[in-house]
Amino acid sequence: MMKKYFQLKTLTALIIMSFFILILDSCYAQQIRGTKDSQQSMVKANDNFDDSKAIQKMLDQSKPGSVIYLPRGIYLIDAPLVMKTNNITLKGEDSTVFRFTNKTDYYAMYKTRIGMINICADNITIDHLIIDQNFTNSGRTDGDNPLIAGIMMGCAYGGKPYITKNITITNCTIYNYYGDGISVFHTSTDHLRVLNNTLISSYIVGNWKEAETKGEQAINVHSGDSISILNNVIRGALDDAIAIHFQSKDVIVAGNDITTTGGRILRNGTQNGVIKGNKIRYIQNGGSAIWISFESEGKVFNLNNALSITDNKIFIEKGIKIVSAIRLFGPGSNIIISNNQIETADRQGIGIELKDRMQEVAKKKFFGDNITIQNNQIKNFQTGIKRTISKQVQPPSIKILNNRYENVDKDYDSNDQ
Repeated sequence: MMKKYFQLKTLTALIIMSFFILILDSCYAQQIRGTKDSQQSMVKANDNFDDSKAIQKMLDQSKPGSVIYLPRGIYLIDAPLVMKTNNITLKGEDSTVFRFTNKTDYYAMYKTRIGMINICADNITIDHLIIDQNFTNSGRTDGDNPLIAGIMMGCAYGGKPYITKNITITNCTIYNYYGDGISVFHTSTDHLRVLNNTLISSYIVGNWKEAETKGEQAINVHSGDSISILNNVIRGALDDAIAIHFQSKDVIVAGNDITTTGGRILRNGTQNGVIKGNKIRYIQNGGSAIWISFESEGKVFNLNNALSITDNKIFIEKGIKIVSAIRLFGPGSNIIISNNQIETADRQGIGIELKDRMQEVAKKKFFGDNITIQNNQIKNFQTGIKRTISKQVQPPSIKILNNRYENVDKDYDSNDQ
């Protein structure tokens, strides 16, 4: 009797378990159909027709938690796409291409920057897409105005900027960009991750001989907290390669590989920041590869505080002219510059420059305090480290320790005014 009871109990448990497995299998099948089969029926790649309306419909109809999957192929984008639903993933494959048609100048239409993909929601992931701005086929050339940007957060073009949270952009390629590549424009963001992307400017695609700055930033963040920009490849940065413009906190820019025509890593007003292990190579004349400063024109401005610049490699090719490799231009306080390798093929310019800056509204100069420059390798510059600080500012504490100079005319030059 007891044996039959246990047999019956075991059979009942198996029936119940099988029932739940069937339910889970059914839900999984619905999820796959919802992210692949139904969407493939709504939009087709490689048909030479505009796909933006169909993709926008998919975005609008998706519920939180959805993964919108687009298989490989070329999708023509004739109008800006807008992501307005929280907790959405937009995912492609290695050869999933969104290509702008160049039919409309959306910068002129909105009188501001607008992207091919515009994020106005939280908890968004964009993964494995090629965003082709297609500028070199627009009929415009270097020095003209852009028509559209790549991926933009905050939707400031609508007049009411949205503060985004928890955005991840990963494994994407922003191709033939002239207009911001990845950008938080005129608004703030929290918990932004820009990881393992490749950004290739129109300068590279078009094989231009010179480059203007209207191409705008490769990766641009107006302001925000907890920002990680890691392991991206940027080729031919036309303006800033990576820029944090206004008040920000807990920002790490690390492991990025950059060639630039005049761009730089820019940090304005960061509290607790790291610039580490980046490679920057100049391929055209420019200013400074790493620029630490503040926004000079606004009524409210923030100096940097607790910022480290370590283990970066900066190289300026033969025949290329720059001002300085690393520039502290009204930088703020508690800044460490250490273990960087800075080299120019020609003997020119300044390795590390320290200079005060005028804040235009206050009509007052600022520099900062507690600066440490140590263990850097500086090669082939006219001046290894140059300090030009006005007596209008409070004399800062600057420690210069154990730097290594090679083929440098002057190790250190102090030119306090």
